[in-house]
Amino acid sequence: MFYLSKYLVPENKFPNPYRLKMVDLNGYTEYSKIATLKVEERNSLSIYPNPVTEQLFVKGATGGSAFQVKTMSGQVLKQGTIKSTGSIDVSALSKGMYVLTVDGAHYKFIKK
Repeated sequence: MFYLSKYLVPENKFPNPYRLKMVDLNGYTEYSKIATLKVEERNSLSIYPNPVTEQLFVKGATGGSAFQVKTMSGQVLKQGTIKSTGSIDVSALSKGMYVLTVDGAHYKFIKK
């Protein structure tokens, strides 16, 4: 059995109709029913200041968004939910480079 897949997802927020074309080894072609794919618009986040000393601010995050602060090797040092002010207290971290993960997106920052 052999499978070949190719997916191209348009980068817009409008509904995108699609269907699958399936071809078997004998050359028989069949099409699936038309379905709709809707790409959700993602919030664009930014962090500041970078480098940071005490409070790291996440612009565009809603209060209550889950976050994790990790070392560059992936060890989780801090996790929780972002305050309504959009800030995360990083004053207890040692100097160095870290990764902030918010809603599945990763951001590098430097603690000085």
